[in-house]
Amino acid sequence: MYCGNCGEKLEDDAKFCSKCGFSVRGEASKSKNIYIALILTFIFSGLGSIYAGNVRKGVILLSLRIILAALGWFIGIFSVLSVLVWTYSFYEAYKDVEIANGNSNPNLIRDFKGWNQNSRIIAVLIVLIIMIITVAGFAGFLVSNDHSNDSSKSHYYSSGSSSSGSSGS
Repeated sequence: MYCGNCGEKLEDDAKFCSKCGFSVRGEASKSKNIYIALILTFIFSGLGSIYAGNVRKGVILLSLRIILAALGWFIGIFSVLSVLVWTYSFYEAYKDVEIANGNSNPNLIRDFKGWNQNSRIIAVLIVLIIMIITVAGFAGFLVSNDHSNDSSKSHYYSSGSSSSGSSGS
């Protein structure tokens, strides 16, 4: 059995990890489902890590995503950073599930080669969906910045022309 927090090999009767102090309840021996972790991460960054047992990392990712998304309402670059944190959360959820399931040294590329065809197809589809959402977010960010700059200029010119037109009547 391995620690769900740091991946350290544990004694069979351990209640806490000797390396990081993580509580080893009966949950460490239960298998965690990667698809549940990915769906939870899709909903909110960090939930997949929390599900896998790495609560601290999950809360940090969730908090960071919320803060960046809130700042993104005012400064667009923070929206982009929020999407990047969300994307990174998928990788962290994968690593945390693998560690929780006893793989002390997860490597996504090496593990992907050993998956069956159905698992590979599902993984590729998930990555494509994430990439589409990320690219759409970037495109929306760029379009909204161009549009907001153009609309403020046109509003200035249209208000100036309407006031001069009304004074001539």
